[in-house]
Amino acid sequence: MNKVNKNDIFRILGLTPLTKLSEEWVTSVFDSNFVDAEDIDEEVFQDTDHSTLVDALKSLLPCLDLWIENESEECLWVCLTENDISLKAIVVFLAHLIIVGHKKSADVSQKELGILAGRTYCKLSQVQGSWSYFIFQLEVYQKTIDYLKQFIVLGSSKSTKRKRKSLTPAKGKRSSKSRHKQKSTDTSIEDFDGSLDADSRDDDNELAPQEIASLRKNLHALLVDVVAFLEKFSLRQAVSMAYYSVEIITPLTRHETETFDGNFDSSVSRSRQSIPALAYKCLQALCGQHHGHVRSIINSVFKHLMPNLVMLVDMKPVQTVTKQITVTQDHAANFVCILIKQCGEKALENVRTLIQHMCVEVTDRAEYRTRVTQTIVGITKEMPNESYSKLVRWFHKLSRNTQINILKAIQWFYAARKDVTPTCIQNCFRKAGFMNQAQHEMNATPQGHVSDSSDTDEFEDDDIPLAELASKWNRLRVFSDIDKNISFDDYINADENVVSVEQKSDSDIIAEVQQKLKPAETLSQSDEESDSETVDDPHPP
Repeated sequence: MNKVNKNDIFRILGLTPLTKLSEEWVTSVFDSNFVDAEDIDEEVFQDTDHSTLVDALKSLLPCLDLWIENESEECLWVCLTENDISLKAIVVFLAHLIIVGHKKSADVSQKELGILAGRTYCKLSQVQGSWSYFIFQLEVYQKTIDYLKQFIVLGSSKSTKRKRKSLTPAKGKRSSKSRHKQKSTDTSIEDFDGSLDADSRDDDNELAPQEIASLRKNLHALLVDVVAFLEKFSLRQAVSMAYYSVEIITPLTRHETETFDGNFDSSVSRSRQSIPALAYKCLQALCGQHHGHVRSIINSVFKHLMPNLVMLVDMKPVQTVTKQITVTQDHAANFVCILIKQCGEKALENVRTLIQHMCVEVTDRAEYRTRVTQTIVGITKEMPNESYSKLVRWFHKLSRNTQINILKAIQWFYAARKDVTPTCIQNCFRKAGFMNQAQHEMNATPQGHVSDSSDTDEFEDDDIPLAELASKWNRLRVFSDIDKNISFDDYINADENVVSVEQKSDSDIIAEVQQKLKPAETLSQSDEESDSETVDDPHPP
């Protein structure tokens, strides 16, 4: 590891107009939560051109990397303070560049400088002691990750032209007809970025392909730095920024999904990874222990991933489910499985809630039901038996709900039941005490599985020794409310003196026999009379 050189950072900061910032203005901006950071004296940048400032910030990035990796006792903030470099002035200056880059009137160069200032601020906040020295500020971090919204505004990298939010000043007013046309053709921007109002859409201009490529390159580098920031810096004391990060980053998981192969453990350099891959790394880092509030952050992540899992576009079903939509769903499902492994019990409760919402919110169409059911089955395979059994019981209750489509409930229940192996069922019964270890070994097949019930005698319970039955009786008495005065012998002989048939006297038996014989005698006499009537007289008169 290279050693840090204090003189390098002093020299680079000397190229910036930090010394020209008045202490009164810096304090005022700091106290106003950076509301007034945009207003700065124009004379500050009078002797500093744009290219010099860009080169200074680019040179500062690798220098800060060395301080981030620095394990010595030397503190960057102490070194800067000892050399009369104001820490507040550094933060306020970067905040100014970041906020100016968000202005409607900002051109491409100002936006790129703002993104570069955001990258510098992410690295500056990762240096040890940044929280204690008030380097990390919620407002500046929020404005930094707001730049990631520009990925959606710029659109896919395959496009040569994209509408943008007034990256250059508007040269004139458009007619009402032109404004109406612009509004109708820019719905994708409005859907993904709710902050775009009518005025900003009216002022949209086209960007040249090289401008789009330059902005995308800078935004990608910023996303890489945000990943590193979230992996190292703790938002435990600023949990609102954790939730805000989830809200901003989750839409990127649906952006250019065809560029992501779904490999979350890729060893490829982050500078070469796709936007969805980096977005999922951000979400995974946010669910880490160092940020705290793991359960609530996971709940927020699942909430914002719901459209991915139930295949909605702009929170609505589409007429045709494309490959991009199904790939996005697969990525989200695999990420849920990763969080189950990473967070364990802290994620399971949210996973059950997520699956329940997927069951209820799935679009009532065959292709949607089939895909969502398959996704649910894939997620449940990663759940432990106890959580899985609770979910199956919920499926059963759901199937009895009259408001749920019967076919949908059958599909969910069947998919869950189909995944349970016979061995799993047998093990559950054995664990519950319905089969002791001796019986398990006796009935085991050569492969170590319990033999099927068809291979055993239908009345095999009749051959259980009395000693074993007595043992089970004693165990039953311990775990139930059976009267302790009742013994095992009392139990098995409970019906010994019970009258099971009617007891008759001798006279009753004789009368019953006589009653049975009467019909026979009557039938015999009638037959004789019939015979006498039908025989012809051999001697007629």
